[in-house]
Amino acid sequence: MIKVGNFSVNSVVLCELIRPEANNKLSILGVYSSDIVVSQFPVQLGLSAYVEFTPSKIGPCEVEFRFSAPGGNSELKSEVEVLALGQSAMPLPTVPLVVTETGPAKVEMRVNGSDWTTILEKRVIAGTVGPIPMPVELAPQ
Repeated sequence: MIKVGNFSVNSVVLCELIRPEANNKLSILGVYSSDIVVSQFPVQLGLSAYVEFTPSKIGPCEVEFRFSAPGGNSELKSEVEVLALGQSAMPLPTVPLVVTETGPAKVEMRVNGSDWTTILEKRVIAGTVGPIPMPVELAPQ
C-alpha cells in the first residue's frame, strides 16, 4: 500500500483503455502485465490506469495524476468529493505519452498539493512482443 496525502493506494493497473459497460461495470483493455515493449523509438503510447484507493478523510480534495516517460509527460487533475470511507476506485482516461528511449514509465499521484508519489513504474523497451503465457487448463478427472 502506498500513502499519498490522505489516500492509501491499494493497487494500480496500467492499460491502454478503460471502457464503461452496462450495469456500472468497466472493461480494462490492453493491460501491461510487465514491461512495455515497443517496436522502435520514438513512439506515442496511449496510457490509462485503474487506481484502487482508500481515503482516510471525507470531503472535497484535489487529486492529480502524472504519466511520465523519457520524452514527455501528461497530467490529469480532478476535484473529488469523498462521500464515504472505504475502498474505492478511479478509472483514468487515456492520455497520450511520447517515449523517446528506453526507460521507466511512471504513474505518479498527489492529493491537495502533496509531493508527487510514484504509484506504479514499468520499463519501456524496444523489442519483439512475444506471446503471453497462459495457464494450461487441467483436464477433468
